[in-house]
Amino acid sequence: METAATEFLNEKKKRLEKRLATFGITDRRITHLPYLEHHPESFQSPHDAGCRMFILYAVATVSYFPDERYAFINLLKDNNMWDLTTSEEQDFLLDKNDADEKTNDMAWKFDAARTLAWCLNLFDDVHPIDRIATQDEDSEFMEFIMNTRDNIPAFLRELYFRPLEEIHEEYLLNELAMEHCRDNALNSRADNTNIKWPICSERHNVLTWLTTLSS
Repeated sequence: METAATEFLNEKKKRLEKRLATFGITDRRITHLPYLEHHPESFQSPHDAGCRMFILYAVATVSYFPDERYAFINLLKDNNMWDLTTSEEQDFLLDKNDADEKTNDMAWKFDAARTLAWCLNLFDDVHPIDRIATQDEDSEFMEFIMNTRDNIPAFLRELYFRPLEEIHEEYLLNELAMEHCRDNALNSRADNTNIKWPICSERHNVLTWLTTLSS
């Protein structure tokens, strides 16, 4: 007889495999149920997730509007976030490398930032990985950020996560999708999914950071 915990994990397994199938991935089968367990102690704090959201938003916005770089640098410094940026992010914001490819890479961070906003319960949903965000969705996020810029410390203190189980399931979805992508590349197989891989990759990266404190 299944325990309640096992039944819960089996339901999670079914949901994940069904969601993957909607994107065209039918070869991922979860056989090790403990893989589906989430560990709250391994999550970053809401405060740190909020800081990372602002950092990702900054680099993404500067990729589109380079004249805004020093305004965002000052914003991050004034709110004690500059030291939380990576060396790559600092170099980009300081215009130490101006390669078009790097600018394009940073532009995708907008989706990662909005994913964190969803994790922090600031939005009800996050768009699926088979499409890019609509103009309305982007505008809604940009307006939200603009409205918080004047009092970021208070904003960060009030943040809290949506149910961690929801976040972890989204992490697993993208983890399994990226495994499928890597397997296809290694075996020279065609991609028959409808997934927008830059979005999936960014979402996977930011959710890996969020759910794995040691990272």
